[in-house]
Amino acid sequence: MVSEKNEFSSVPMSAEDINEESVRRIISKNDHPNPIYLMLYIVTMLILIYYIYVAMVKERVDGKWYSTSGDVVVIRHNKWNDDLFIEINGEVSHGSMVGNAIYLKQDDGIALGVLNDKKIYWVGSDDIWTQPGYIL
Repeated sequence: MVSEKNEFSSVPMSAEDINEESVRRIISKNDHPNPIYLMLYIVTMLILIYYIYVAMVKERVDGKWYSTSGDVVVIRHNKWNDDLFIEINGEVSHGSMVGNAIYLKQDDGIALGVLNDKKIYWVGSDDIWTQPGYIL
């Protein structure tokens, strides 16, 4: 018999009991993962989900668009921050995209467009932009 005593009783503990008690303490310490690992896992999963959304789900508006007024419009779209650079008849305008709404900064103010079914409908005008291969 070993001379150590259990904290709840006055009966001396055997070496086997002491070993069992130390194993239980080790196991109970490892029941829950470290909170830092949990936070790293959660942040990594959020970044991965956002990357998948931007890379695969988010709609791009890059390329040539044709307006009903006869203009050829070239749009460059940065999917990560939704910046738009729109070239109409040699003039480049800067815009941004929020969801399906397109805000275009022009000399005379801001134009608002709505992207729907691969067409951009401009609020306040009858002009509709469509990509090649899509019927007006």
